[in-house]
Amino acid sequence: MPALLNDSRRPARVASAVFLAGALVCLTFLAWYGSEWMHAQASRDWPRTPALVVDTTIVDGQGKNRGKQYLEVHYRYAVEDRSYVGSRLAFGSRWSGDPASLAALASRLKPGMPVRYDPATPERAVLLPGELAPGTSRVRPLGFGFVGCLVMAVVVLRWRGSSTRLGSRATQRQ
Repeated sequence: MPALLNDSRRPARVASAVFLAGALVCLTFLAWYGSEWMHAQASRDWPRTPALVVDTTIVDGQGKNRGKQYLEVHYRYAVEDRSYVGSRLAFGSRWSGDPASLAALASRLKPGMPVRYDPATPERAVLLPGELAPGTSRVRPLGFGFVGCLVMAVVVLRWRGSSTRLGSRATQRQ
């Protein structure tokens, strides 16, 4: 009968594996958001250099982002006699919005406007320091992480409860 006891623990092991995988996904998402937020905050203190805005384009989203519009920007800047090309408007997701607000933002991006660059990694630069793009929710990562972990905890507890009942039934049969 020991084999039956081992079989009764299998759902709990599967539930634990599902919980750990889900927690890993949630933690990865939260780590990405935290990294983007920290870079956005740090960029406020980065050195400035003039940027030449090469082009700004409003593009339509593809696939699951169909119906959304994004502002793409490309600019050139130099740090210590070395040239760089940047495309980051703000940290986080791509800058999305309605066509009128995107066009208004694009019109504000003038040649010679300052770009902030990371002194440790000059190829990391941003035109709008301290900001997260509007598509980057401040609440969504925390909400998804919390709800995901809550759902996984319920699954684990239910499966553990069912495996405990199975184990006690197997013990009673002995």
